[in-house]
Amino acid sequence: MIPTLLWLTPPSGPLEFMSEILKASRADLSSLAILYRRPGENIRTRLQHARALREQCTTRGVRFLTQDLELALCV
Repeated sequence: MIPTLLWLTPPSGPLEFMSEILKASRADLSSLAILYRRPGENIRTRLQHARALREQCTTRGVRFLTQDLELALCV
């Protein structure tokens, strides 16, 4: 199924609000995809944030996307 709604992570700043929205939503989120993009952060921070957000996505049925191949393989 192709996602009909795509959220982009902000290039900087906190990401907690995205996790909170996913936790609080009671709607069917299977048509949502989140594109993780944080070009200014170091790899350790990006990996930590990506893993946390991916876990939230997995529990809610949301697709987690990234354009960074190395990060995708690690997550």
